[in-house]
Order: sequence, then C-alpha cells, then structure tokens
Amino acid sequence: MPRLRSRLLLSVAAVTSLSLGLTACGSDDGSGTAAAKGTVVVGTVSNGAAKETSIKVSEVASIRAELPKDVLDSGQLVVGLGFLPAGSAPLGYIGSDQKTITGSEPDLSRLIAAVFGLQPVLDNATWDNLFVGIDSGKTDVGFSNITDTEERKQKYDFASYREDNLGFEVRKDDTWNFTGDYEQLAGKTVAVGSGTNQEKILLEWQSKLKAEGKTLAIKYYQTSNSIYLALDSGKIDATFEPNPEVAYHVTKTGAPRRPPAARARTPERARACRV
Repeated sequence: MPRLRSRLLLSVAAVTSLSLGLTACGSDDGSGTAAAKGTVVVGTVSNGAAKETSIKVSEVASIRAELPKDVLDSGQLVVGLGFLPAGSAPLGYIGSDQKTITGSEPDLSRLIAAVFGLQPVLDNATWDNLFVGIDSGKTDVGFSNITDTEERKQKYDFASYREDNLGFEVRKDDTWNFTGDYEQLAGKTVAVGSGTNQEKILLEWQSKLKAEGKTLAIKYYQTSNSIYLALDSGKIDATFEPNPEVAYHVTKTGAPRRPPAARARTPERARACRV
C-alpha cells in the first residue's frame, strides 16, 4: 500500500466535524501576506472575493502526531492544487498581485497546515497534473474541490470538509431552468471540465438520452474565458461547473435576483441554475 502522503485528498463531498478554530504558476510558500507565528492570513489579494482576515490558529499536537514522520521531518505540508491555467474563482486563482495563490481552497489548506504546525507550500498545476503530483509523492495532499467519488476512493483516502454542489450557468436571456430531470438536457450543448465529477454526471446523462434516441452535446474548453465566449456567442447553451464558481461569476457580472422556482441568480449576462 502506498504511503499516506501520496493518497490523501481533501474532498468536497460532505461536511466533516473537524474543527480548525474557526496564490503565478507553479508553487509558492503558501504564506501569502506575512503573518506572525500562529496566525494565518486568509482572503489575501482576492480582488474583492473575500475580506483579508487574520485568524489565530493553534497547533494541535494530537492531530500532528497522526502525520507520517517524513512529512513532520520536512516541516512542510506540500499542497497540490489544480487551478491552472486560468484559475477558478472563488475556489482557487492568482490574486491581484499576479503571484499569490488565493481563494477558499488554498486558504483552507493554510489553516490546516497551521493546525499541523507545518509551513504550507502550494503547488498549483492543471487538474490532471494535480493527481500526477499526488500519485508520485510530489505533494502530500490534494486540495482542489475534489469530489470523493466511489471510483476515486478505490485509490485515495479522503477527508471531506464541505457539501459538493454543482450548477449550470446560462445566458440571462435564456429562460431554461434545470429542475434535476436529465431529460431537460435533450438537444442542449453543455461545456464541462475534462476529468471532473460533473463530466462524469453529464456523460451518464448523455448515455441515457442516447438510449432514448436523444442528443446531448458536450464541449471542452481550456479556460473559463473560452467558455464564456462560447456561451455569449451561443455556441453552447450552458456550462456545468462547481456551484461556488458559477455563483461567484454570476454575482460578479451583474445584480442578482432569485426567481422563486429555480432559486437562480440573474445578472446582466448570465444566470445560474443550481443542481
């Protein structure tokens, strides 16, 4: 069995009872804004996505003692992120200083490193290379909106910390709302990230529709900018992404409103349909 450090993923499938007392490409030392020992600064250079806040975090000896000796001896927690090439606000992206990895995922990893009494080192990669880093032992833990699917649990150990919600985003002038019935996707063209849990779900729905003689076209793009250009131009009908990313983008692009039936947010250019 591989060492623990090459198998642990922090996932988004559920909320855990773990209490913590509550960034350019490549890697950084994870520190963001300089802080005194025992203090973690979150929300750094987040370009308005969060308020910069200093949080006192105490090392917890009983939790630290559970770590592999080689991790403790290194003095570092090497965190694998999968937000290249363009980032995924507010989950993980390059801050307004053009170098610091910021967002909810890297900030939470900084808090966890502090509980361990370790210095966080953030290694930002593409989604696929995130798992390469974990498998090779380059990183100690993956922390990047990773859903703990049954397939992934055959290979990795998980520590879940929040509920996994996904959402569709459509143009504001599109009256389509998703109610949970995959039949509504018949004839649609939807963008999704390769290798993601939302892709797996879409492919399952596509297969069901095909068996009924119906179509669902799935498109792949390298960056979020490319997705939104395709959405604006009508090349795709929707994009299927983690709900925090969808909700953030919709809120940033205009004043939101909530249609009672869909509980959706409607800005100037897009609407979110929560799954």
